Amino acid sequence: KIIEPIKEVNKVYNIIDLFVMCSITEGFGLSAFEYMLTEKRCIFSDITVFKELIKNGKYGGLFENKNYLSLS
Repeated sequence: KIIEPIKEVNKVYNIIDLFVMCSITEGFGLSAFEYMLTEKRCIFSDITVFKELIKNGKYGGLFENKNYLSLS
């Protein structure tokens, strides 16, 4: 079954325990913001838009952009 993007996005986010977004560039980061509304842990690359969303590790974590080893 294909998930309808608008109607069922919350169902998908609610079954995920950890959200990792490895973007190199991002405009606003809407999907990151949507996931943060679940109040579950998230990890983002340390690009500017995510640095603004993640303050002092309160809402998740950051890893060094373009460095997959920093995820471990």
